Amino acid sequence: MRFSWLIFICMIGLIAQITPPVFATPPTPANDEDPIVPLPRGCIRVTPPGQPEAPCCINGQVYLNGEPVAGAEVIIRDQNGNTPMRQITRANVLNESIYETALPAALRNQTIRITAIYQGRETTVEHTILDGSQQVNLVLPRNYATD
Repeated sequence: MRFSWLIFICMIGLIAQITPPVFATPPTPANDEDPIVPLPRGCIRVTPPGQPEAPCCINGQVYLNGEPVAGAEVIIRDQNGNTPMRQITRANVLNESIYETALPAALRNQTIRITAIYQGRETTVEHTILDGSQQVNLVLPRNYATD
């Protein structure tokens, strides 16, 4: 019985060390005129403090049968049908197969169409571009019942 309590206490201590405190108090401003401003969201890289926010950017993965695929073609089209981005999914530093690109600031608040093509399969989704970085994953359909 003592042994199980000892394991229980050790597990609680380990969990407390791993997880951040839920009720952490945010820092308070030095005065009322100096509010805390979060760092701007960057695009692909972190935007340094005091620098203008990077243009909109979008990234994500293309999935087939529940697995991300490398080599899928990703095409982004704006509302006029123009193609500001065409890219092939590739491995990033974490060895995840992704697409990522900065988009022109002119596309903010516009709805774009993102198409993924891979091994004869194709899917398209619509997405409204917001400020900062966004992740849009695409899932390719199955072509046959045996897929």
